[in-house]
Amino acid sequence: MARPGGSTPRRYQRTDRLNELLREVVADELERIGDDVDERLRLATITGVRTVSDLAVATVYYSTLGDEAETAAGLEAQRHRLQRAVAAQVRARRTPVLKFRADPGILAGRQVDALLRDHPARQDEVPFDPTLYRLPDDDPADGDGKPEPGSGDERRGPVGEGAPDGPGDTRGPLDG
Repeated sequence: MARPGGSTPRRYQRTDRLNELLREVVADELERIGDDVDERLRLATITGVRTVSDLAVATVYYSTLGDEAETAAGLEAQRHRLQRAVAAQVRARRTPVLKFRADPGILAGRQVDALLRDHPARQDEVPFDPTLYRLPDDDPADGDGKPEPGSGDERRGPVGEGAPDGPGDTRGPLDG
């Protein structure tokens, strides 16, 4: 749907643009805080922001390589400073209240990783089945791993073999 004046429609919704801007501002300020003020936030990464439709509350999703509880406490302790940075850098009618949550996608990935790591059937115990790893041009009937002549899958030989002899030579590799 075109906007008045004949211009093209907006590619992103306003909340999507605001979410990305908030993520950048909070991540930049968090980097400053982690380096100078609060060691608990040194290993924290902002993975995304989701703002409610009335822009009153923004949930900031984070991941950390450190202790989850320490990072959560550090973010909550620095919430007012992060809120001030957002108010100073984002032009909006109201500054959304920041709430922090661990990124559920990262947490789910860690759970899957732990399940796979602890699973009794380890990769070294799985039997190797060569038919699952056969290349498409292998013909199991001949056993040499090369395509059959005339199959349409012939490749050029070593460098220079079948290559044009000079700028005026238009022969193809099979023209001889």
